Amino acid sequence: MEGGATAPAPLARLSRLLALGILGAGVTLRCAFLDADPEHAAWIGYITDEGRWIAHARALSLFGSAGSVDSPLHLLLAPLYQAAAYGVFSVLDVSLTTSRLVSAISGSLLLVAVWVGLRRAASPEARLLTIALLAFELDFVFLSRLAIPEMSAMLCELLAYLLLAAERPGRGRLIAAGVMTAVAVGMKATVLPVACIFALLVLARPAAAGGLSRRVALAAFALGALGPVLVGGLALLAVAPGAVASFSRTARVVGTFAGLADLAPLVRVPFDNELMPVFGIWLLAAWLALVAPLALSPDDADSAARRHLLAAGSWAAVYAVILFVTDYAPSRYRLHLLVPLAVLVAVGLTALQRADLGARLPALAAWRGLRRYLADAFVALPTAVILTPFAAALSAGLGLDPARARVRYACMAVILAATAGLVHRLGRRRPLGIFVLLPGIWALGWILVQRVSSSSPLFWPTGGLGEDASRWLLVGGAAIGALVLAAPAPRWGAHGAAAGIIAATLVVAAAGLVRLGPGYLHPHYSIRAASRDLATRVGDAPGRIGAVEGEVLFTDNRLAYQSIFGRRLPSRPPAFLLMAARLDDPEGRLGRDYALIHIYPIHISPEYMRAEFPLGAPPESVARSRIRLYRRINPE
Repeated sequence: MEGGATAPAPLARLSRLLALGILGAGVTLRCAFLDADPEHAAWIGYITDEGRWIAHARALSLFGSAGSVDSPLHLLLAPLYQAAAYGVFSVLDVSLTTSRLVSAISGSLLLVAVWVGLRRAASPEARLLTIALLAFELDFVFLSRLAIPEMSAMLCELLAYLLLAAERPGRGRLIAAGVMTAVAVGMKATVLPVACIFALLVLARPAAAGGLSRRVALAAFALGALGPVLVGGLALLAVAPGAVASFSRTARVVGTFAGLADLAPLVRVPFDNELMPVFGIWLLAAWLALVAPLALSPDDADSAARRHLLAAGSWAAVYAVILFVTDYAPSRYRLHLLVPLAVLVAVGLTALQRADLGARLPALAAWRGLRRYLADAFVALPTAVILTPFAAALSAGLGLDPARARVRYACMAVILAATAGLVHRLGRRRPLGIFVLLPGIWALGWILVQRVSSSSPLFWPTGGLGEDASRWLLVGGAAIGALVLAAPAPRWGAHGAAAGIIAATLVVAAAGLVRLGPGYLHPHYSIRAASRDLATRVGDAPGRIGAVEGEVLFTDNRLAYQSIFGRRLPSRPPAFLLMAARLDDPEGRLGRDYALIHIYPIHISPEYMRAEFPLGAPPESVARSRIRLYRRINPE
């Protein structure tokens, strides 16, 4: 039986039919033209990383030994991902397509896992919107089409969570959850904090759940998590006695990235981080999930929903703190937060479907004192955030700089105080549904404008009241829509809530397809073409090949190569140099001993070029877009 199935049967059936279409579209987006060049607006590091994360699997498959890869770093950080890649290579041979197959399958299965795994805790309509947000999220599609281990680790994290979040997990489920957590860490060791968070979730469960004490439950989870690590470690020592020294060196390298972030950049994260447009929509959806309990009477409490909201909310909150205070946490690491947020969205929207938005929020009306004021601020928060840019724009007229973080925080504090006061006053005698509906309607409009329009608006103003009229139109339209929809809420009830979620799903899907479509209608294959040409140019020539980044160019050929780490020319120079980055060459050996024989132009997303070089930049100034091949003039 599916959880929260409060909508009429026709709408539930429509949701399931649409889910099949969303899942089919999501799988197609992840698997079609898999050897095409990636299209991403924020990161081109895949030109290096894609080759490194499968380098050992490729070398073992082609040459029978991983020893041709100098550094064991990426093998020790992702042993199971490389093992999975090796399995694919053994069956289907090495190519650009097969190297990305593990990620594509993982990204597709994650969509299925959300739909199936939350069927008892979330309604069909809520799960439909959740998988649509995941299926058409540009960054998720991008990571599912690269030979890097992020999507595989995320899939394993979700499967482990679903096992842990069962109503009565016995020893078997807890052991299986531990094993799946170990697999997630084996896919990408940087998700190790998630293992600690899951252990805390096991300890936080009531002792009576499943009839197991906290100590027994934690022991079962630890057995599943640590058992595979111990067995794998002993097997590695037996096969490669020097692995301990390699692991120690790798740990020291990884340790250099584990410092704390500086306070100044951390303070500006809500305004400057490139992921905030993504997280903004997801955090708004998660807010709807968390505000849902306020809209339900105590008699409507759902134990399964409460369990998921607490567990997934704790996972997201603790992991967010870890990721944002860590000095080295690229955007692809932080995208792991979308997995617990997806659980929050699906379960919370289900609770919201049962709520009567035309009435006062029951829980809110019953609270007093500080608890009530904090709840008022929480209800008002999204509306205040949406209105804050207008206050920031007005601050320019007072001689303040609206681009400064302190000005933005001050404006937000003033608007939040005013909006929370309005919530507190209205909450005594009038419905508060408008404060729930307005942010959601605004978000749908923002998605359409941002993803469909060629000139999407900036959220934060840089000065001047008329710099972006679309910002005013979005807020005005959302306010009118919220007023219209909140009035008849008692009459349309669950039917209207389900219809609204389905309509929101269609908006998300349409906007996502418009945004992603051009990359599939006109795919580029510069990486594949360069890789094959490289095999033609140097395949029969004697001597070693050194790669200064740009390792992805070896994925669609069978050449042996060695990565040059540290960007310094080695003491024993290779016969060929493939350079996607500048080489530290104080003695001028490159210009003296090598001759440039070819330049490979690599397709880079136009969005990336516009974002990184708004004033325009010659192609040759972007190192990874022009990969140079050098041959040694006088080989030894």
